[in-house]
This record gives sequence, structure tokens and C-alpha cells, in this order.
Amino acid sequence: MSRKDKSFGQLVSYLHKEDPEIGQLVGYINKDSARSSHVQTLLYNLPGVAPEDVYGIIQAFEDNDAFRHERKNGVVQYHEVISFSPKDRSILARDPEILMDMARKYLDLRAPHSLAIARPHFDEEHIHIHLMISGNHYQSSETSRVSQKAFEQVKQQLNEY
Repeated sequence: MSRKDKSFGQLVSYLHKEDPEIGQLVGYINKDSARSSHVQTLLYNLPGVAPEDVYGIIQAFEDNDAFRHERKNGVVQYHEVISFSPKDRSILARDPEILMDMARKYLDLRAPHSLAIARPHFDEEHIHIHLMISGNHYQSSETSRVSQKAFEQVKQQLNEY
């Protein structure tokens, strides 16, 4: 899902929403409150930012967005989801590093030069990973867009992986 607004804080907060299974509480977060959690957060191309520094994550996306050329209806960020079968729930809940590995591989294939954050959610029957990807490459005006054909190849390569 492409997003054309600069609501980085809204999406980061959503990725960090309460996870009942883990017992995590995170609300809308501002620069005065950084919270950590038991759920792993994968930071991708975010140098100098700690996974629990939610404000730092938001600030990094805002800083990187300054390099993006403003275009009418231009994509600012992507919100993507990797979903797993409910049959895989017990394995994934027991070994969440599998989720981080899949997210890392997906980002290597889909957005190797972009800023991204990935976070699993356990609140549905199917475990899924939410990803937030910058609309432009790290400190560059080049966009993170991929063609439909390239995106199909990413999905196929991830399935094979």
C-alpha cells in the first residue's frame, strides 16, 4: 500500500500497537516518550537508531524524506505486509527470529537501498509482519518504486526462500 502523506508517526505507532499475546502497550508516541517492547523490531538502513527509539525512527524517516523530490501524488512511504498461514503460528511464535529473517530477506529483495522498519503482529489468527518502507532511497532522491513485474519476482523469490 503506497501512502502519499507524511504521517510517519502514525504508521510507526501502528506498527508498535498493543500486541495482546506479548502483553505490549504502545500508544501514539512523541519525542518525549520512547518505549521498548518484547517484540523484535527490525531496522533496515537506519544507522545510529536503536530499535526501541521510536522517535529516532520517525525522525530518520522525516530526515530522509527531505531528499525526496516533491511530486504531485508522489509516494512518501509504503506500508507492506507479509502474512503467514495460521498453520505456521506455533512455529513462528516459538521462534520469532524466523520472522526477522523473512523480513530481512524481503527488504534485501524489495528495497535494498531504502529505509525500512519491520515488526511482527501476533494479534490475528495468522501472524504477519508489517513493513514501513521509505518512498526514496537512503539520502537520495531516487524512488523506492518497483514495477509490477519486479514485485512479482520479489514475491516469487521470497516464497522460494
